[in-house]
Amino acid sequence: MSESEFTEIKQEPKKENKKYSGKKKFSVGNAVFGVLKGNLLSQEFALEYLPFIFYISFLLLIYIGNNYNSVKTVMKISSINKELKELRYEYITTTSELMHVTRRSVIAKKNDLIIKGIKDSKSSKDSLAPLYKIYKDN
Repeated sequence: MSESEFTEIKQEPKKENKKYSGKKKFSVGNAVFGVLKGNLLSQEFALEYLPFIFYISFLLLIYIGNNYNSVKTVMKISSINKELKELRYEYITTTSELMHVTRRSVIAKKNDLIIKGIKDSKSSKDSLAPLYKIYKDN
């Protein structure tokens, strides 16, 4: 073996250590650490993931809007249910009063009071006297 062959074998390219390679491997821990350091937007991978960031932001806005509309709808349903209960109570009260008023005994008592009032008013001459006299010309 010659010396030139031996030196060529020794000078094979060395494998680079993964720790010290120029490009860092993406991981959640590195991303979180990058965000906390503030280097996220200044690094190149931020441009690479910019469409994904916009997509996540868009989904977040839709989520917030949907949450707002659902809370608004729930509040509206709650107020309508309260109003429905009040109207139901009012309906029950009104129907019970109507049933009470339309009983035969109540109608008979009111009828007796009306007839008695008419008899009392006929007995008093002042109540039957007209307020104005109307004259008819022939």
